[in-house]
Amino acid sequence: MAVDDHTLKVELEKPLPYFVAMTVHTSMKPVNQKVVEKYGDKWTSPDTYVGNGAFQLDKWVVNERIVLKPNTLLG
Repeated sequence: MAVDDHTLKVELEKPLPYFVAMTVHTSMKPVNQKVVEKYGDKWTSPDTYVGNGAFQLDKWVVNERIVLKPNTLLG
């Protein structure tokens, strides 16, 4: 659950000792719910993809290559 624009709160149903280790995997990164709702199954397509981290999507040729560039928002 997003507490605010910079805070994500996660509540587990039971203790999971390796949960923190799991959060480094790309599939565990938070995604803006509004983007997913707006684009549905297409939110991961090259034209609508929104990601997190040190790099941004520069070019994506499906089934061929992905080109990344530094995320300028991280300074």
